[in-house]
Amino acid sequence: CKRLVCEKPVGQNKDNLPRLKPFLTDLGIGALVFFGYYFRPVFLSQGTLARGFDGSVQSYPWLEKLVQGWHSFSVPLWDFSSFGGTTFIGELQPGVLYPGHLVFSLLTREVTQSPFNAYIAAHYVLAFAFMNLFLRGSGLGFLPRLLGSFAFAAYLDWSQPNRFFGMVFLPLLLVCV
Repeated sequence: CKRLVCEKPVGQNKDNLPRLKPFLTDLGIGALVFFGYYFRPVFLSQGTLARGFDGSVQSYPWLEKLVQGWHSFSVPLWDFSSFGGTTFIGELQPGVLYPGHLVFSLLTREVTQSPFNAYIAAHYVLAFAFMNLFLRGSGLGFLPRLLGSFAFAAYLDWSQPNRFFGMVFLPLLLVCV
């Protein structure tokens, strides 16, 4: 509905709402593919999803600092461990106010490998789900939606965490446009 005001109330305008059952089927198949194959090393305790320099050397300690800061009821404003001290909330890379980090901070007390891997895996699944929702709205069939969603989520590169966290939400933004 491109108009500012729809003729029917939102709850009665069912033509624009995606059907939930096929979406959940797509999401379930995607989760099985991801968790069965793509995340195999994680579930077999043979590795981590934090790959590359930025993912393992920067993002992991920054997320740990965020969790500690939020659990002590203080906004992490300053990073004393970098160059004798730099602004932490003003730096783009740590993502101090990123909603996903805030939720993660509420759900865990300390950052260890298992919750960190689950956090990254959840973003991959969100990427799959959001792309599937976008492709569903474009009128694509089951197989193109499944392949397109998988390709988008599998393409995301964790080695640049900021880009990764931002790209997850791109399809959702396109759905809203």
